[in-house]
Amino acid sequence: MSRVAKEQFQYCEDMLRAQDKDLWLACLFIPLPARQDIHVIYAFITEIRSASAKVSQPLLGEMRLRWWHDALAPNASEDVRAHPIVDALHDVIDRHDLPRAEFYTLLEAHLVDFYDAPFAHMDELTHYCLASVAAPMRWAAHILKAPESPAFDEAGVSLGLTRALIAPSHKFIPTEFFHDDDTGLEDARHEILQAAKDYYARAERAAAALTLGKEALLPASLVPLYLDRLQKSGDMNKAHEISPLYRQWRLWRAARKNGL
Repeated sequence: MSRVAKEQFQYCEDMLRAQDKDLWLACLFIPLPARQDIHVIYAFITEIRSASAKVSQPLLGEMRLRWWHDALAPNASEDVRAHPIVDALHDVIDRHDLPRAEFYTLLEAHLVDFYDAPFAHMDELTHYCLASVAAPMRWAAHILKAPESPAFDEAGVSLGLTRALIAPSHKFIPTEFFHDDDTGLEDARHEILQAAKDYYARAERAAAALTLGKEALLPASLVPLYLDRLQKSGDMNKAHEISPLYRQWRLWRAARKNGL
């Protein structure tokens, strides 16, 4: 039973609904009481993902992540725990015995968000996706008592690569693909798009065997919509133009199947 006031969980849901409607909609298909705990996980990662847009200098971003690193310590002060996400997150981590070290790894991975230096190799981008996107899926799956499955890592990397493709700049595109002209950039996008499709296909195959926890995969169920739009238009900006109703329908269909 949670020791945290229900207002803390409501804060996390309201924050998620305001800042990431797709994640919030995906949570609607998660049964209670697990839903409110996963709201906390997603509110935390949304807060971290948005940190780079809230600071004007990389050092300020690093300070913000350092604050979160200290806030997640088991002996964090009561003043720090007064933050509604922090307090609820400690409660969720403790009740579900989530791997606290992976939360620290996620914070470290997001340090690159504050700098313009892109990844050098595809392996680095994949590691970033595993730490920042796939890990929260595994936490959600654990809360839902899902068996261990590669589906969550595969789906998480696919979603992470897709986000890299539709990011406002190409800062997440590894430099190993670059040449001295735009053709290099287009080739890089093609390689990452194909990798995202391959990871998604493997996730689908693994998800077919899941008996519990398929709802944790739902955030990745929108990947085919974005990749299809990217492949047809070649315009990264148009990936953001998929109608909310179509995205909701896709989530509903995935929830009735295997989560993807």
